[in-house]
This record gives sequence, structure tokens and C-alpha cells, in this order.
Amino acid sequence: LAECGVQRVLYGLKEIKAALTAPGGTLETAFISFPEVARQVIPLVRGLAPSARIIYDMVDFHARRFAREASLHNDDPALHERAEAMRRLEFANIAAADVTVAISEEERHAVLEGVPDALVTVLPNVFRIPQGTLLGPAGRDGLLFVGGFRHQPNIDAVLWFTSEIWPTIRIEVPDACFRVVGSDMPEEILSLGRIPGIEILGYVADLRPLYDRSRLSVAPLRYGAGMKGKVGQSLVYGLPAVATPIGAEGMPLHNGEELLIADTCTDFAEAVLRLMRDDELWLQLQTNGRKAVQHAFSSEIVEKRLETLLRG
Repeated sequence: LAECGVQRVLYGLKEIKAALTAPGGTLETAFISFPEVARQVIPLVRGLAPSARIIYDMVDFHARRFAREASLHNDDPALHERAEAMRRLEFANIAAADVTVAISEEERHAVLEGVPDALVTVLPNVFRIPQGTLLGPAGRDGLLFVGGFRHQPNIDAVLWFTSEIWPTIRIEVPDACFRVVGSDMPEEILSLGRIPGIEILGYVADLRPLYDRSRLSVAPLRYGAGMKGKVGQSLVYGLPAVATPIGAEGMPLHNGEELLIADTCTDFAEAVLRLMRDDELWLQLQTNGRKAVQHAFSSEIVEKRLETLLRG
């Protein structure tokens, strides 16, 4: 970080306040991410550095994710209440900031419906394009899921996939393998390793070998918001994916062109089996998927957007 020009790293509100009140300091721009962080830091910056320009990074539309979770669980009143509380918090942050950053055009429009006077720009996920020749389908095997398991939608996705979709795939392909990668796995995920064909790998520092050996990746997300890094990363590494509509949202991806999109258990299983067997389709998705992510979300493209945002 120091080599990149970072001069100080502050931990907690006490250190932030001390930095803002230090003699000779002039804060020009505050880039603040996540709703709960913004709730505490925006008032601090407004009070101690009133001339500073505040950019609020939503990361994703948390209230939308919570509302989708509530709908998935029979419109649980407690989950709906949590979603409404988050909506109020996010909209308050947006109203208090000078500029708000959404992760996709779709979420930008959703924000403007709630806060019409807000200044909202789009700054998507960025994907570093790996170097080297992409490997073809020959010699590959297995399905891959990558995700951090502190994030509840990833837990739900893996549990839904293994209980509702995986049995169908194993009947059709008895030696099929499903590899699950990610940090902070709870016991309910770790215990899936007892199911035939499922490998629970935990945290993996270098994912490249897994992307190079797997036949496809899956993103069976039933709720969420924002843009799914697991899908974009899979595509830039040349690994075709099957995703739900939630898994594919936020990116210019189309069913049958850059990836396969399926909503129901039956359709998802059929899409996986099709991609396991069809090399011509596999190569088409590999080429188109990587191009789509590279053209819209490479570091060179997003760098220009970020530079424009910070210059105001």
C-alpha cells in the first residue's frame, strides 16, 4: 500500500477523528463504503471537514438483497422489517452524500426511484484479466463454486444446489464432482463433504489451477444484489458458468451467449448437464464470456471511470 502512495491506515472512529482534527490536515474527498460504516463516518466528516466531498459506495443494494431473502422465506415479517430498516439507512446515506456509487445501471435506477434528487454514478466490479492461453474443454472435470461463507446468500446457494440439483446431476453422471471453495465455512457447509462426489476445499489461495481443471462453474444464488464477482472471475479465467438470474445480474450477460441462465431446479440441472457434454457450446461460452467481462469490467476500463469520479 505504501508503494501505491497510501500514507496512513486508520482503524476505527477514534483514529479517523484524530486524523480529521490533526493540525495542517485538509480532507478533499472521503470515499466511504458500506451502509453501517457510512452511517457513522458521514456525520463525522461533515462535522470535522465540512468542505470535503463525500462519495458513498453502496457496494450493493443491501435492502434489495434483504427483501429478496424475505420473499424467499415466505415473506418472513422479521426479514421484511430488516429490509425496510436497511432501505431507510441506505437512502439516508445517499441523501447525505455528495455522490453515490452504485454497482450497476439497474441498481442506479432503483436508487433514483427512492431518492430522485441524488447524484448517482456507476462503478462496477473490476476484473484483472489473466495472462496466458486459455485451455479448452479436453481433460477437464467437475463443477466449481467459489464464495465467501460469511455471506449468507452463498450458504443458501450451496445448500439449495446440493439438495435440489446435485442428485439429478449424479444420476446422469455418476462420477461427477462438485468442488466448493471459500473461507469461513460453517458446519452445515463442511458436512456436505460426506455426500458422494462433493469436495469441500475451504479457502484456496490460488484459484487458477481450479479454473483450469474444472469443466464449469455454478452460481446458484436464489437471492442477492449487486454484481457477482464469482461469475465475472470465472468467465475471465475462461471457465463457462451456469447461473440463476440473480447470479447473472449486474453484467451484460445473456443466456446461451456468454453463459447459461436457469431459474428452476430442473432447468439448472439440465443446463449443467448440457454444458458438461457439449464442447461446441462450451467453447462458444468461453470466448464470449471472457470478451464480455473484458470489454466492460477490465481494470483499464474501470480505472477511467474511477478517475473521472474522483476528479469530480
